[in-house]
Amino acid sequence: MLTFGLFLLAVALYALFLLWCLAPLRRFPRAGLGGWLRIVLGLWLLTANLIPLLALPFLMPLRLIDRTLAEKSFAIPLFVRTLPIYVRNVLAHDSATATVAELEFRINIGGKHYRPRLTIACTRRRMLSVDKMVDVHVFENYPTLTGGDFIGRADNAIVVAGPPNNFCSPTEDTPLIPGPYPRFKSGFGLGPSVFVIRGEADKTTLYELRFDGQQPRIDDISLDQPILVQVTQRPAREVVPLGALWPTPQHGEMGHRVPELITSYRQIGVPANGCIELAYSDMDFRTRTMTARRWRMTDLRNIPAAERPAYCRRELGLKIIIPAAMPMTPVPEH
Repeated sequence: MLTFGLFLLAVALYALFLLWCLAPLRRFPRAGLGGWLRIVLGLWLLTANLIPLLALPFLMPLRLIDRTLAEKSFAIPLFVRTLPIYVRNVLAHDSATATVAELEFRINIGGKHYRPRLTIACTRRRMLSVDKMVDVHVFENYPTLTGGDFIGRADNAIVVAGPPNNFCSPTEDTPLIPGPYPRFKSGFGLGPSVFVIRGEADKTTLYELRFDGQQPRIDDISLDQPILVQVTQRPAREVVPLGALWPTPQHGEMGHRVPELITSYRQIGVPANGCIELAYSDMDFRTRTMTARRWRMTDLRNIPAAERPAYCRRELGLKIIIPAAMPMTPVPEH
């Protein structure tokens, strides 16, 4: 309810700002230069409901502060369209049903076996999307996923896992029924990913292991096929917060979803990204086997070798906030 209330407050403040901008129309045509500038600004922002590209002056300053905030705030200048959508989603929320699935990741690190679980709720909502800031599309029943990312600590490693892409859009390969996930009846590229962060300073390594039909392995880390432990139906009001019914796309919703902690590592910027080695599993479609690849986005050639550990420790500490990680307990091998 808090998110919906904040949205209404933001829309009300934005509408008041528009009224302030257009107030000089009462003195038309003797509004003066300042009044005309306010009128032009008000008409510009109001027209953004027809041409979303015009909302950029409102969004760009927010994007400099926080990209996720800018993505969510896109709904504000389009309030003539988005407010009725959000209200409709909230009203339908009480009678809607959600599918709740418990997904178990099966990861092995240094000979120890871990089985973190993630609870994911799937429902549907009405959503407005803008393609290339020009074309406006309204989806009547857009698959909507809720459930936070898992962040755990296994000895000296941080394990991060999130809901797989398109989890709430079941296919022949990814039905939401208990058992191995996905089933891979027709191809590759549908498997969920698990990320592992290990090392520190200039020896930091970010691993990405994706299960694509075969067990990926990098160093002493491997990922077995995830398991859908159970799938149930529950009232949406019990498991889906109103914030998930946001009327525009949320972070990663229209593309490749990656946990925010991993995004902060990948987008840390130059030259600090030279502190991080990226190691990921990939499918070689010629041999149909999994292979491991490594690379660094940049290097630290301009920083003396003796100073690199202190530099990387400082930069990573300043630019990346690691949330509290749940201690992970190994399980016996079956």
